[in-house]
Amino acid sequence: MDHERRFDVLAHVVEIANASVEAHERLDSILGTINKHLGSRLAVLFLQEAAKSQLTQSNVWPRQAKEGKALEVPFGQGPVGRAARDREPQLVRVSLPADDRAIDSLCRQDELAAMFPVMDDNRVYAVLLLVFEPGREMDNEEVLLLQMVSREMAGTIRNHRLYFDAKRRITELNVISELGRAAVSTIDLDQLLDTVAGMVAKLLGAKGGKVCINAPTNDPPRLQALFGKVPPECSDIADCLGDCRYCATRDGVPVEGDERARGLCVPLSFKGNYDGHLCVFEKMVLDKDAVPRFNAEDFNLLVTMASMISSALENALIFQRMEVLVQRNEEMVGALATLYEISTVLMTTMDFEATLLIVMDALTHPAGLDHDLVVLFLLDEAKGVMRPVANMSKDPDNQVRMELTQSLSDLRDQRPHRPLLTDLRLANLEVPFDPQDSKTALYINKGASVMVDDPQNDPRIDPEMVEVLHLREPFVAVPMFAKGKVVGAILVNNRISGRSFGERDLKLLGMLASLAGLALETARLYHKLESANKELAQMRNRLLEADKLAALGEIAAGVAHEIRNPLVSIGGFTRRIRKKVGDDSPITAYLDVIIEEVSRLERTLNEMLDFSSDARGHFEEHDLNSIIEQSLELLERELAENNIEVKLELGQGLPPVYCDDRQIKHVFLNLILNAVQAMGPDHGRLTLRSFSVMREGKQFVAGEVSDTGGGIPMEVVHNIFNPFFTTKDAGSGLGLSIVHKIVTRHFGQVEVHNRGSEGASFLVTLPAAEEGRAYLK
Repeated sequence: MDHERRFDVLAHVVEIANASVEAHERLDSILGTINKHLGSRLAVLFLQEAAKSQLTQSNVWPRQAKEGKALEVPFGQGPVGRAARDREPQLVRVSLPADDRAIDSLCRQDELAAMFPVMDDNRVYAVLLLVFEPGREMDNEEVLLLQMVSREMAGTIRNHRLYFDAKRRITELNVISELGRAAVSTIDLDQLLDTVAGMVAKLLGAKGGKVCINAPTNDPPRLQALFGKVPPECSDIADCLGDCRYCATRDGVPVEGDERARGLCVPLSFKGNYDGHLCVFEKMVLDKDAVPRFNAEDFNLLVTMASMISSALENALIFQRMEVLVQRNEEMVGALATLYEISTVLMTTMDFEATLLIVMDALTHPAGLDHDLVVLFLLDEAKGVMRPVANMSKDPDNQVRMELTQSLSDLRDQRPHRPLLTDLRLANLEVPFDPQDSKTALYINKGASVMVDDPQNDPRIDPEMVEVLHLREPFVAVPMFAKGKVVGAILVNNRISGRSFGERDLKLLGMLASLAGLALETARLYHKLESANKELAQMRNRLLEADKLAALGEIAAGVAHEIRNPLVSIGGFTRRIRKKVGDDSPITAYLDVIIEEVSRLERTLNEMLDFSSDARGHFEEHDLNSIIEQSLELLERELAENNIEVKLELGQGLPPVYCDDRQIKHVFLNLILNAVQAMGPDHGRLTLRSFSVMREGKQFVAGEVSDTGGGIPMEVVHNIFNPFFTTKDAGSGLGLSIVHKIVTRHFGQVEVHNRGSEGASFLVTLPAAEEGRAYLK
C-alpha cells in the first residue's frame, strides 16, 4: 500500500473517530473502512471493560445478526488474549483446531488472523481481529497502519468512556445531591425510608431497593421500606440483618462471574444502638443478552450513599423515639390524672355499695377507662369461690356527658343506690378460686392480667361463665389485691365499640384494680366495724333494758304478792254477798262493778307474775306455723265479731324452732289481739306470714303479724315495749313488754314496722332449732 493511500485511510479513520455519532457506530465505520481498504474477510473488535479483565466480542464487520451469547476470551489466553497481555500485534496462520475459542469460531483453515491491541500509552481497551483469505500476507506498512488505526480506535473508546463516566458521575452527583436534600428535608422516618429506597434503586439502575433498620431494644420496632421488585427471600427484615443469601460478595465486593451476584447489600453506619442495611436488586441493562450484574463501582457508590444517609436516618429514628416517648408521657399523665380523679372520689366514701358503683362507672365512663362491659367479682374465702357482685354495661344511646368527677360524685351521693347486679343470672354464678377446680381460676389467682382473644373456643375458659356473661368478644381479667392477697377480679370487654386491648389498657386496668381492691377492702372492713359497733350498741341497750325489766319484775312480783291475798279476799267476799242479795237488790250493780274490777286486777297481777318469771324448762323443737295456727284458732270468735279478714302466707319447709311453745303462743296471741283491737269493729285484714331468713350467717325463722289499722303514732313508737306503757283506756301496758321479754328469752328479736295510716307489722324472729340449742349451751 503506497503512502498516499495509507494516508487517505488514516485520514478517513481520524475523520470517523471525531464524528458526532454514537461510539458504537464510529467503531463499526472504522471496521468497515479497514475491511474495505485492506480486503479482510472479517473484522471483529473484542472490548476489555477493566484492566486485565476478559475480552468480549463487541463490533463485527460485515455486520451480523447476534446469535447466542457473545464470544469471551480470557485475558492472556490464546492469540487474542496474548495480544492484549503482551501489547503487541499477533499474526497467526490458522490451523484448525487452534484450541482457541475465538479463532475456532471466527476463522477458517489456512486463513490469516491478525490481532492488534487497541491501546494508548496507559492501557489496553480492546483487541482488533482481522481475518484474511488463505494466501494473504501483511507487510510492515499495513501492520503500521493498523497500529495507528488501533490508536485512533483506542482514543474513540477512551473518549467515549470518559464522556460516559463524566456523564454518569454528574448524574450520580445530582442524584446524591437530591438524596442529601431529601435526607435533610424531612424528619418523618417512614417518608425518609421510602425516599431513600426509591432514589438509591433509581441511581444504581436497579429494579428494586430496600432499607431495613433494627433496634435491639425494639423501640422503635424493626422498620423497612421496599421499592420496586424485591426478591421474596429478601422481603423480611430478619433475613437481611443476617448473612445475605441473595448477594454474592467477598469482602463486601461483588464476585465477578458469580451468577448469584444480582444484588448489593451494604450496612448502614449508625452511632447509636441501631443496625441496618441498604440493598439494591437486579441491575437493569439495555442489552437483553447482557448479564444483569452490579460491579465494584456500583458497590462503592452504594457505600457512599449508605454513609451519607445513615446520619439522617439516625436523626429520624431519634426524633421518632422522642415522639413516642412524648406520646407515652402524655398518655401516662392523662392516665394518672384519671386515676387521681377516681381515687379522690373513692377516698370520700366508706359506703361499700357506693364504692362498687364508683369503680364500675370509672371503668365505663368515656372520660374514664371507657370500656363497654364490666363485671366485678369478689372472693368468698370461706367457700373458695369468686362471685359477681356488680355489673355495668355502657348504653351507646345514652352516653354520659358530664365530667368524670361529677359523675362519680353523683353516684357516691345517690340514695338509694341503683341495683348492683342488673343481670339476675349473675347472682347464681360461682367461679371456683382453686385452679384444680376451675380452669378460669388460673386467670384470677395467678396475680397477672390476662387477655382472652376467643372466649368461645378457648379450652381454658369455663363454658358456663362464657354463656352467663355472653362473652363473644375478647375480654381481659384483672385481679384485685389488698394486703398482698387476691380479694376479687375485674372482667371487662368492648363488645359495642370493638376496640382492642393494648398494653396501655392492661396497665390502666391493673392500676385501677389495685386501687379498687384497697378501696373495697377498706369499705368492707369499715362496714364490718360499723356493724360490730351497732351490734354492741344494741347489746348495750338490751342489757340496760334487761336490767330495767329485771328491776321492774322484782317490784312487780313483790307488789303482786302483797296485793294478791287481800284482793282474793275482797273478790271472794263480794261474790258471796252478790249471791245472798240476789239480782233484785239495789246494791247488785255496785257489787258487779267490784267483782269486774277485782277480776281485772287479778289478770293484771297474773301478767305481772308472768313478766317477772324466767322459766326455760319446757324448750323443745316446734313448728312455728303450727304455733301461729293454734294462736289463730283461739281468737276465731274475736276475729269473726270484728269482721276481720285473715290472710295466711305461711312458708313451706321451714326449719323447726327450739322454744317453749306455750310462751311463743302467748306472744302471737298478744300480737293478734292487739291487731284486732287496732282495726276495731270495722272490716280489716289480718296478714300472717312465716319465712326463713339469714342473719349474720345464722339461720332464723320469722313470723309476721300485719294489720290494716291506723298504725302507731310516731311519737310513741319508741315506748311501746316499755312496761306499763299503753295507749288504750283499759290496758295494763304489759302485753308488748311480755312479748318482748319472751322473744328475748328465746334469743330472738321483735321488730315493729309502722306504715302510718296503712297499719303496722310486728316481726318476730327466732333462731332455728340448731342455732337455738347452741345459744342455750
